[in-house]
Formats: sequence, structure tokens, C-alpha cells
Amino acid sequence: MVVGRPPTTVAPAGVDGDSDSSADFGADLAADSPQPAGAPEQLLADFDALGVAAVQLDAHWVVQAANRTWQRGAGGGGLFAAMATGRDLRGVIAELGIASEQLTDLITSVGPHTAEPLDIWVPGPGDAPGWTYRLRAGAVSRFGGGIVLTCVDVTTNWRAEQRLRHESTHDRLTGLADRDLLLAEISAVLSGSGGRHLLLYVDIDGFKQVNDAHGQAVADALLFEVARRLVDGSERPAVVARAGGDEFAVLYPAPGHARAALDRARRLHDVLTAPYDVGGRRLVTTVSIGCRITRLRSGESAESVLGDADEAMHQAKQAGRNGVALYSAELHERAVRRSEIEWALGTAVGTNEFRLVYQPQVSLDTGRLLAVEALLRWTSPRLGEVSPLEFVPVAESSSLILPLGAWVLNEACRQLSVWRSTGTAPPVVTVNVSPVQLRVAGFAESVTAALDTYGLEAPALCLEITETALMDSSEAVADTLQALHELGVYLAIDDFGTGHSSLAQLRQLPVELLKIDQSFVAGVDSDKETAGIVTAVLSLAHVLGMYVVAEGVETEGQSRELILRGCHVGQGLRFAGGVPPRQIPGLLASPFPLTPARRGGSFRRWSADPGQPMVRADARSKRQIQRRPAHAGRVRAAAVPRWATGRGCRTMLAELTYQLGLPDEDG
Repeated sequence: MVVGRPPTTVAPAGVDGDSDSSADFGADLAADSPQPAGAPEQLLADFDALGVAAVQLDAHWVVQAANRTWQRGAGGGGLFAAMATGRDLRGVIAELGIASEQLTDLITSVGPHTAEPLDIWVPGPGDAPGWTYRLRAGAVSRFGGGIVLTCVDVTTNWRAEQRLRHESTHDRLTGLADRDLLLAEISAVLSGSGGRHLLLYVDIDGFKQVNDAHGQAVADALLFEVARRLVDGSERPAVVARAGGDEFAVLYPAPGHARAALDRARRLHDVLTAPYDVGGRRLVTTVSIGCRITRLRSGESAESVLGDADEAMHQAKQAGRNGVALYSAELHERAVRRSEIEWALGTAVGTNEFRLVYQPQVSLDTGRLLAVEALLRWTSPRLGEVSPLEFVPVAESSSLILPLGAWVLNEACRQLSVWRSTGTAPPVVTVNVSPVQLRVAGFAESVTAALDTYGLEAPALCLEITETALMDSSEAVADTLQALHELGVYLAIDDFGTGHSSLAQLRQLPVELLKIDQSFVAGVDSDKETAGIVTAVLSLAHVLGMYVVAEGVETEGQSRELILRGCHVGQGLRFAGGVPPRQIPGLLASPFPLTPARRGGSFRRWSADPGQPMVRADARSKRQIQRRPAHAGRVRAAAVPRWATGRGCRTMLAELTYQLGLPDEDG
């Protein structure tokens, strides 16, 4: 019901009920001077002149008369039709289902003072929409006395106002509450006495890939379906909102303990991850959900509660996506730390707080330094030494990665130029590039500018990108990678094996170098399954003519096994960590000492020339590695050499050859 503040006088008004003449007319109705008795129609006719419907009630609230404007409105039903001459207002209230308290107050409090009108809602018959009326009441001291009640039908205006109000606080695509309304609801919960509440913050994993692959129309349809499932799958009462982009929130009374909150979140997770039928397409997507339980009398703000739930959601993403995480004090400490890092990063580039150290990439056969990787280090005056594992994700989540990445690129090129001027320079310097940089227009041009500034040729620079960047199928990233390839710089895939890219996708990219993640290298000499996976990846990468570098080499055993399986370049603590620039000339002059790799047996040396596939020397083994499934729809394990044993290796090799679509030995 629409309720205003109860008025205390009647005043004729226009359609909006706010005429400036209200005070004068109200005073005239209640004039103290005696008035001659006469027909009440004379007074009601004055309201006709203003286009205002009016009725006169006696002291018992019985309708004595109605003006012509009121009578014309009776044809439309509602209050006008119900309040015919002789009807008791109390009976009308009961008949129409009007909430009587405010209307009763309006009638009993009439007096000589102008006041605001009262808006009431009258239900329509059955499923028909109702009416909204704006009422004023005033005491009458002439024409027999009693009460005059004026009424304006403001249904159309009220519906328009409600629509505008709804649109200003709700998301247009999904119809859900928007972020501002969500914050208002959280504030009401925190300031009220309704007990603890549970806030769930939901993010669609990989939504950008859906948008890029299928277009905005399909992506919008997916958002609408997610919103529908959130509404249908949320237990009542609940506030469901679109917090922004592909993020949603659900707020409802909290269960008694954390386990029940997680159970509720997991049930909603199951609802949201079932396949979607969108525009004739079957889409399978996952979601990450963060949970935050409000605390009683904590004095916290709505923004902080929403931020905590967001932080918990990001924790679920960092744990591998497609899961649920509950906010805790530990997460709060991380959020505070993250804020401190972001604040300090804002000025760090301009105050020379960063430096580069360089980790050698070494020939596992000769011990000679072949290239160096530039590694970023930060010593903050306020925070001390900050790990790249902490500050790089913070920089990538903001625009700070762009100036930071530009500084790293230029500093690495400058240092290579300095080394060359002394006559002892590594052949190549590699620089890590963020996916954010690849999406920015003009990145390839900035690389060209850095090379030109320091007089370097393009092959002296290698840019490392992560598998996450490979998953970005946007046209902007593809164009940037192609431009860099045409420029002549090397492109490397960093931490290969930790992402979700396929080798079929890898084959389409202008990439020359693959770096095997250290998690695989760690078990190459001790775990049969891991060694088999390394073998399979090496074999297929070499078939594509790529260089391969092993990361995280720490022991002689790892070096030996990598050589025997076809990898001849490595980096890691087996040789050196990140060292200052001044130490690189000395490492170039003196090869790292090595223990000779085992020869003979069932192993042979591999070619280090990327122009020759690094596969085992005999042609039969090469054909075995290249074998693909015999026919579509049936994937069978490719035959592998006897050094590539283990069920995990055979399965992975079959999947990788299937993705690559390699020709069989007869094709």
C-alpha cells in the first residue's frame, strides 16, 4: 500500500494534489463565521470547477452527496463507484480491502490546517491491477457541516513513478536489485535487529570466454538464466542482486553456524553449475562463491561486508575455481595486506623501489649460459621486501601493471645494452609479460620503441606469457601476438602445464619456446607418472619444432633425466637463482660445472636444433609418437616407446596427439 503522512485538512488541488491555493481554501472551509444552511452540492460544485472529485460525509461518515466529477469517475470502478450516496465509509473500507488505519487517521484528524495528502491503494477485482488514489479531508462548518473528502486518481502517475524508481534501483538486463540497493539492504540488516545474515557473492568462471566465443547476445542470455536460477534456487526470504558484470549476490537470514552457511552455498553452487540451454547452445559453466556471515553489533559497514564476500570469492577462484570459500579473519588480514600493497604500488615505480635480477638459462649439456630471465624485485620503504607472488596479482588487478610492465621491459633492454657495451652479454634476455599488457592497444609498438632506444635487434628479446593469456581468445590479444612474431622477438609459454590450454590451440599461435613448469620437473627423476607426462609433452612440443626450457631444476638427477628425455636447457637453483646484473659477465665466462649424463641403454641424445624435431633417433618411435586415433569419436592410446611407460603417460599422450591432429604414419 502507498502511504503518505496523514493530512489534517482538505484543499482542492490539481491532478497532482499540490495546488498553491490549498491553505486558503482549507481555511475557508473551516471559517468561524456562521454560514447559512444550504445544499452541500453548492460547495462540491466549487471542486468541480477545479476538476477535483469530492464527496461530503456526515458526522457518522455516511456519504451525503458527491459532485459531478466524482460521479463521472464511478464508471471506472474502484473507490469512486463504491462511495455512492448513502454508503458508510467504514463499510467501503472493509469491502475494498483498504488498510483502514491511515484512512481513519485522515478522517478523524481533520482541522483548519493544510497538510500533505494520503495515497492509498485499492485492490482490483481478481487479477486486475488496482488503483492508487490521493485523498485529502477537511472539516466543513457550513452547508450542514460534516467532512469533505477529495480524491484524485493518480494510478497512471504512480505506476510511472514506481517504474522509474524500480529502474533506478534494479538491473535492466536481469531485473535484479542493483549494487546500490544491495548495499542499502545490507545496511538495513546491520542497523536492525533481525539477527545475523548470510551474504553470498557469486562470480561466473570464464565468462569473458563465453562472450568472446559466442557474442554478447548469448552472454547476456546466460546472465539472465543465471539470475533466474539464483531467484528460483534461493531460499526465502532473500535479496538477490546483480553486483556488476558477471557477479551476483544473495542476502538472506544466516543459519546458526559456518557449516550450515557453506552447505547452503554448495546447494546454490550445484543449481548454478548445471548445463544451460541458451539460444540453442548447450553451455557448461562453473561459478566461484564467497560467503560472509554478518556479525551482530559489529559496527561494520555495508561496503566492508560486501568487500569481504568479494574477497572470499576470489579465494575460491585462487583455489582452482568452481568452489565455495568462507570469509575468515585470515582472509581479512589478506584483504588488508592487499590494500596496503596496492597503495604502496601507486608510487613505487616513480621512487625507484624496483630492481631487476637475472636468472641464467643454462645448457644442460655444456653448462654454458644461453640466456637470462629478468625477475622483478621490490623493496618498499614501508612494507619491506615484498614477494612478486604478492604484488604482481595486485598490480594485474589494477592499471598499475601497465607502468610497471613498461618499466621492466625498458630496464631489461637497457641492461642488455650495458652488457653489450662491455663485450660480455648473454645472447637473449627474457621478460615476463602480463595478459593485461597484451590486451592494450600499442603494446607491440612499445616493444619496438624499447628495442630501438637501446639499439637491440628483435631476436635478442624473448617475451614470456602464461597459459592464462593463451586462454584469452580475444582478437586484440591474437593481433598483438602476431605483431610481436612479425617483429621478430621470441615468444615463450611460461609455466606450461598449469593452465587449461590445448596443444591444438598452441599449434595455432606464433610461439617458439615452451617452458615446462617446475611442478613437473620436481618429480621427473622420482615419480614414474610425472616423468611420463614430461616425456609426452617434450615429444609433442619437439614435433612442433619448439625450443623447450625446464623450470625449477634443482638436482643433478633432474638434469640427467631431462637430458635423456630430450630437454637440453634448464633454469633453477641447480645453477643459480636471480643474481644482480654485475654477476652475469662472470657466469658467462665460466660455465657451470656438470655431472655427465648417463649414456647408452635405451636412451640416446636428442637434437637441440628446433629445426629438427627432438624425437628419438629411430623412425619407428617417431611414427609411434605421431600416431593419431584411427577414426573420429574413438580415442585410443598411441603406441609409445618403452621409456614412456605408465598409464598416466599413455593416456596423456593419446589426448595430446588427438588434440594436435597429427598425421598417422600412413598419412
